[in-house]
Amino acid sequence: EILGFGRNTIYQWSHRTPSIERVKKVADYFGVSLDYLTGRSSKKDISKIDLATVPDGVLTFEGKEIPEDELEIIRHLLRNKPSK
Repeated sequence: EILGFGRNTIYQWSHRTPSIERVKKVADYFGVSLDYLTGRSSKKDISKIDLATVPDGVLTFEGKEIPEDELEIIRHLLRNKPSK
């Protein structure tokens, strides 16, 4: 009910595949990864990367490497983002 699902929604998942959006809601609610929720991983926690302290290594976005100069722009934007 908290997630806005109908009364029988989760019961129906035993014989009907849920939408990815609903599965994401459940994972977010419980604070676990989609892989953990679907049994693809035994690691419960979601990996978190702090861009302010990323050690040497390669970060990617959609399979493409993010150059260091662009990472600096992203860090700058995030640091100077006005609070709501």
